[in-house]
Amino acid sequence: MQHESKKTHYKKCEFRNCGLVNRRVTNGTSFHSFPVNDPDRCITWLINSGLDDWVEMSNTELQRKYICSRHFSKSCFHASGRLKKNAVPNIYDVIYDNLLVTTANTDLEVEASSSCKGHYELEQRLAELEGKLKQEKAKSDILRLKLRAKCRVINRLQEKITSGTLNDTCLKKAIAKKVNGFVLAFILMLLFKTKKSVFSPTEKQICMTMHYTSPLLYSKLRDSFGFHLPSPASVIRWFDKIDVE
Repeated sequence: MQHESKKTHYKKCEFRNCGLVNRRVTNGTSFHSFPVNDPDRCITWLINSGLDDWVEMSNTELQRKYICSRHFSKSCFHASGRLKKNAVPNIYDVIYDNLLVTTANTDLEVEASSSCKGHYELEQRLAELEGKLKQEKAKSDILRLKLRAKCRVINRLQEKITSGTLNDTCLKKAIAKKVNGFVLAFILMLLFKTKKSVFSPTEKQICMTMHYTSPLLYSKLRDSFGFHLPSPASVIRWFDKIDVE
C-alpha cells in the first residue's frame, strides 16, 4: 500500500530581514496574510514592511504571503489576540530591525527590557524621519502649486491660439524670452514667413548653412515637411553674390 504524502504548508514572515517560520515559533507569535481585499491598506503593509517592489504582485500570490505579529504594535490587536481590520505593520527601519534577532536557525526576540537604548534610538530616528517627511511634503505642496499655475497659463495660451486672439506680436515676444540668436531667427522664420516674404541677412545665412550642410535634407524639409524655406535656386543665387575676396 502506498502512503499519500501531504506537503505541509509553513508560514513565513516576509517582513524585510525577518524570515521567521511558524514551525519554529514557541512564544505564541501569529502570522497574518496581506489584506488583498483592501488595496490601500495592502499597499501600506507592503511599504511599511520594506516590500515596495511587491506592489505589482497578483492578489492570488500575495494572499500566500504573511507578516508575523512581532511587527505590529499591541494596539493593533483585540483582547482575544485577533488582528484589527485597520491594523498596519510598524514601518521598517534599520534600528527597529536590529531589535529583533532573527536568523535561519533562531527565533529569539530581544526583550524590551534589555533594549531601552535601542528604543530610544528608534524614537529619535522616527522623529527625524517625521521632520524630513514634513519638509518634503512642504516642498511637494509648493511644486504642486507652481505646476497648477503653469497649467493655467498653458491652458490660457492654448485657448488664445485656438480662438485666434493671440496676435503675432505677443507670440514673437513670448518666443524671444526663451531663445535668441540663430535659434530665434529660425523659429520666427518657420512660423511667420510666407513665400513672398523678404529674408533678412541672418535668415539668409541660416538657409545657406543648412543647404551647404545637406542639400538633400534641405529640400526634404522644404518640400516634404512644409518648412518655410527659400527655394534651393534662391539659396544658390545668394551663394553666387558672396564676395570671396
